[in-house]
Amino acid sequence: MKEITNQKYKQYKSLLTIVLIVLCSGFTHANISWNDVEQKKITGIVTDVKGQPIPGVNVIILGSQKGVITDFDGHYTILASPKDVLMFSYLGMVSKSVIVGKSTTINVVLKENENVLDEVTIIGYGSVKKDDVTGAVSAIKPNDNEALRSPSINNLIQGKVAGLDVTNTTGTPGAALSVRIRGTNSLRADNEPLYVIDGIIMNSATEDAANPFANTINDFQTQQSGLSGINPSDIETIQVLKDASATAIYGSRGANGVVLITTKKGREGKARIKASTTTTASMIGRKIDLLGADGYAEMRNGDALLENVGVRYGFYEGNIYKIKNVATGDTYFTDPESANLTTDIIDNYNLEPTDQIDWLTEMTDIAISTSNRVSVSGGTGGIYYYLATGLSTDKGIIPNSNIKSGDIRSNLSVKINDRIKIASTIYASYRTNDMNLSTDGTGNRGLMNSILNASPLNDDIFADDGEPLSNPRLWASDYYDNSKESRMVASFSTDIKLTDFLTYQFRLSGNIRNKERVRYYTDKIGLGISHGGDIGESNLVSRNYSTENLLQFNKDFSKAHSLNGTVGFTTDEYRTTTKSISGSNFSDFILGENGLNFAQTLTYNNPIESPKNYVSAFARTNYALYNKYLFTYTFRRDGVSVFSGKNKWDNFHSLALAWKLEKEKFIKNLGFVSQLKLRAGWGQTGNSSISPFQTLNLYRVDQGAGYDGATVTGLVSTGIPNPSLVWEATVQSNVGLDWSILKGRFSGAIDTYIKTTERLLLRKPIPASNGFTSTTVNVGEIENKGLEFTVDANIINNNKFSWSLGANIAFNKNKILDLGSEDTYGDGRAHFFGNGLGTGTYTDPVNIFIENEAIGMFWGLKTDGIYRTAEELVDAPLYRSAAPQLGDIRFIDSDGNGEIDNSDKQIIGNPNPDYTYGINTELAYKNLSLRLVFTGKQGNDVFNAKLGQNAYGDKLTSRNVYAESWLDRWTPDNIDGVYPRQGFGLLDAADVLVEDASYLRLSTATLNFDFPKNWLKQIGVNSASVYLTGNNLFLLTKYKGFDPEVNSFAYDGTRIGIDWSSSPRPVSYTLGVNVNF
Repeated sequence: MKEITNQKYKQYKSLLTIVLIVLCSGFTHANISWNDVEQKKITGIVTDVKGQPIPGVNVIILGSQKGVITDFDGHYTILASPKDVLMFSYLGMVSKSVIVGKSTTINVVLKENENVLDEVTIIGYGSVKKDDVTGAVSAIKPNDNEALRSPSINNLIQGKVAGLDVTNTTGTPGAALSVRIRGTNSLRADNEPLYVIDGIIMNSATEDAANPFANTINDFQTQQSGLSGINPSDIETIQVLKDASATAIYGSRGANGVVLITTKKGREGKARIKASTTTTASMIGRKIDLLGADGYAEMRNGDALLENVGVRYGFYEGNIYKIKNVATGDTYFTDPESANLTTDIIDNYNLEPTDQIDWLTEMTDIAISTSNRVSVSGGTGGIYYYLATGLSTDKGIIPNSNIKSGDIRSNLSVKINDRIKIASTIYASYRTNDMNLSTDGTGNRGLMNSILNASPLNDDIFADDGEPLSNPRLWASDYYDNSKESRMVASFSTDIKLTDFLTYQFRLSGNIRNKERVRYYTDKIGLGISHGGDIGESNLVSRNYSTENLLQFNKDFSKAHSLNGTVGFTTDEYRTTTKSISGSNFSDFILGENGLNFAQTLTYNNPIESPKNYVSAFARTNYALYNKYLFTYTFRRDGVSVFSGKNKWDNFHSLALAWKLEKEKFIKNLGFVSQLKLRAGWGQTGNSSISPFQTLNLYRVDQGAGYDGATVTGLVSTGIPNPSLVWEATVQSNVGLDWSILKGRFSGAIDTYIKTTERLLLRKPIPASNGFTSTTVNVGEIENKGLEFTVDANIINNNKFSWSLGANIAFNKNKILDLGSEDTYGDGRAHFFGNGLGTGTYTDPVNIFIENEAIGMFWGLKTDGIYRTAEELVDAPLYRSAAPQLGDIRFIDSDGNGEIDNSDKQIIGNPNPDYTYGINTELAYKNLSLRLVFTGKQGNDVFNAKLGQNAYGDKLTSRNVYAESWLDRWTPDNIDGVYPRQGFGLLDAADVLVEDASYLRLSTATLNFDFPKNWLKQIGVNSASVYLTGNNLFLLTKYKGFDPEVNSFAYDGTRIGIDWSSSPRPVSYTLGVNVNF
């Protein structure tokens, strides 16, 4: 036998140690030392600087797991040896260590940890101590496990910040998220917050490649987030600026709130290596209960008999047989009883049983995703570095839905001398994103629509000649949507300390994004059926270059006065270019999505360049009197190129005051108050999120017939300009209270605000005689009012067990105060409608915007049950010019004209929640911890468009339906049925399609085990943990769709709260390992 080398021996030893760790992880590790024989009883009392005893102080023997906690009077007793070191620690206090030595009584005084309040808070172009913040700012510090399993920045903050609402559009990887901070500020402009990463202003989350089919066919392109490529694992802290006194420093871009992200940096010390890996299994969780094969066949037989064409299916011993030839219309049997087959009938007619299909099960799968990341950080000699790279796959549960991505980051800073520091940030990412068509603007196409509609009988998805009919399998094989995206973000900065209180900073940054998106329909699916196939290619090139010149000062003039602030000048240049091409009527599909050259019809969409330039000057000053009374004033002057003349410029101001009540003697004497800060702020912000050139006359090249009939080429106006356009202006007032008691064990904040946005950028209808039907104007006003509560509690915290609890809740009410429109509602209030839902069942808009109502109220017919008796039909109003029958929906004829039409429509629901909330709690016992995060909304409605097709449709088509709508339909034998009779079809938006979408969700549950450090030292590992996380494990809701947290049209401010065939949100389980060297 060969000798084992030292290297192999070490490998075997390491492997054996890891195995033992795993096997023994459930047991308590005992610490044995020769000093145990010398142990003696140590007693004492722990007090604060005022001599007050502190209960619950952790007293542990350093380097062991042996410890006790002080009782209510601050007393403790512990066994220890003379060489042991006792560590005394308590939340909010500075820890203290004492060598036992010869002592048997050790009394300790703990001082309050002022660093807790001295933590730095980033507030935009600078920072202040946490205790000196005067605005409404929420801070999040994600842990490594949490960041690693989050697919995006917005998932990381969901449920963590009061007043921040995150809504998914669909459950497909890469789909857009809608984010609102303190409600909706604009009706047609961008409502997404501003994202700033390490001082670099990012592109809007709504930025995406153009739809290549937009000008040729009626098509909807699934929306994707413009913030892709930013890895949550690199994030150190997140600050959410909510009120205008905090966001005014960003002027015209701060109206929707600001999310400030700081990435990890290197720290003094030797290199630290972190490696992590995760594997995630995702699967469908909540399902929609559709008719199974038996129920579907029964329904199809029922509608066949209503049409007097005989039954379509027969039954025998659990099998279903097709007994009608769809192509020829020949029916084998006309007697309804003939559906009950016999062996003789089956043999005589050579009938074969049809396969039965559960489409939701077949077209969804258990998806396996992985993520691997490694980082190196450290610093010495004034050079600090953080380097990270990773690869990940995020696979969806429906076919052709996944993301593959890779990224690399370098954060470097160099201290040249005591006065000069330079720093750089370089981030690069590349990813591909496959998506299936889930949400569709028409509701009549797309994979999820096909799954919900498809017959559960296999024979129904093939014509009699064997050719496949449109079905879910074709959406997996004959539809393609792929994006390839690269991003490069870089910044270089220099800090020069001019004096002890004055620092100059210069930053140059750039954000370059390239995206290519290819979409493809064969001639067997969707739009391609009528066009001989469709292929579209679109490209997005986005460039953003910025310069910043900042002068920062921080000066204490005496114990009474201190002053700090920032003066700055910035320039931002944005260039976005989009172009696309589409082709149809293909001679061959052999090259699939790469076969654009085979198109017989090509449509070139001219490149569109959208430049936008900003020039800004600003100043912020923070003054403190006796470190007790705080004053903050901010001014910013912005210039932007999208407006004309003097309207390019505007000024934005904010003012905030704060009073540290805990510094006052009457609060100090209470003894238990750690912080009590009263805040009040007022400020102005703006929104310039409109397309460039709307103030200018624009022309396009077009062709038309000349005087002699010949084709001539000329310039045609593209719209009516409005040189008077100005910014939307938002004014917000905020009053808040930050509090902390019992040395920080319990803390929280209360905020109330009122926010008004004026000069809304809206499309105003104009007479068609102008050549156009609308133009952009500044008109209208909306208001948001709200109340927010946040509380955090460290309920138990000792050396063995801890329990923390955090919760937040936010109430927001919005209202349209003025629209300035001549188009009035029935009672004289101005109004306008949102965009329509497409060309499907519901073509009309379902959102209406009316003065003195909340934003985007649902609009449709009101109902009053079902006609159940003949008496109810007497003088009943007509619906769609037809007299109602028993079992029809009973509509309310609001105008009393005897006809149900659009004039009878009224408000039928509200998509805005009464409140949103989040709850998080963590329990830890020794090295094991459990963290739970709950999120929820209450009081919002969702317009479930698929409910109209699959529950209130006529049930006389091949479309499948909700099982409940068939089993509890009106029939002569079930006159109390909830759903209308077979044969009735709902063709208008109505209140029966508006559902309560309130919910409570267990968003994440994480069980984590930290391996004891004394185990890991044997294998050269500093720390390691293994965890199991479940996402979307529990959902409590009355909503009948896949998920109540849905908004199919995330970036369309005129279509709100609509579910139009959105994909289900998966349940997932993640197993992860983190190792630090």
